[in-house]
Amino acid sequence: DITERKKTAKAMREWELRYHTLFESMPVAIGLTNKEGQIFDWNDAVLQMTGYSDAEMRQVNLKNFYKNSEERVSLLKQLQTEGIINDFEVQLKHKDGTTYWSSLTIVPFAFGGKDVLLTVAQNITERKTAEEQLRESEEKYRLLFEGTGTDNNVISVDGVYLMMNEKAAERLGGKPEQFIGKSVYDTFPKDAADEYVRRFRHVAECGQTQTYEDLVELSMGNRWFLTNMWPVKDPDGNVTGIQLISHDITERKKGEEEI
Repeated sequence: DITERKKTAKAMREWELRYHTLFESMPVAIGLTNKEGQIFDWNDAVLQMTGYSDAEMRQVNLKNFYKNSEERVSLLKQLQTEGIINDFEVQLKHKDGTTYWSSLTIVPFAFGGKDVLLTVAQNITERKTAEEQLRESEEKYRLLFEGTGTDNNVISVDGVYLMMNEKAAERLGGKPEQFIGKSVYDTFPKDAADEYVRRFRHVAECGQTQTYEDLVELSMGNRWFLTNMWPVKDPDGNVTGIQLISHDITERKKGEEEI
């Protein structure tokens, strides 16, 4: 029936128009491919991400986008096992040879009588760079935290141990993991712990470094310490803890007494 064929053809054109409108309006890169890497369709965001033109995209194979071709093999194995790929992080290559990080989501389905893979790619280079910078910063902080040769702690305003280096833990007769999450009330007499918490709250309120000298009761014997305390803040300026660096000045105090 000619009328029915015309209706069907019109419906198909309308569907294709809606499909391409949706396809092109998406702010992320979307492509239709097969498992062999042939690319059937793509939106403008793909061209912007990869640097290729429409004509070049018709010739290039998807495997050429991967910095490490083994990543493509790994991805297809995971797809075969799990049936869908969600947030697969991989380094891809731009046309000019530079690399960037992308998060891939891949869903297989039938389209136009073919088994295809709908691939959604987001450029996450900025996020990965920020994560790497954070890791480097944390590592530098850790090395500084452990390498000062002094007792180093970060304690909450209420006196709970948040961080502790090996030196500080050794003073208390254990390892850092034995004290993290515990309170100064678990490691010092109540009167001393009360005074420490009072100081923590004062430092948090005044926002400035404070210095104290104390004779501290330890299992190894009483020792004199010179302690500097200052507030640790999050990016919004909220105090998240108090950092303490303590120097053992027992020998100095003994020398002063002898004089």
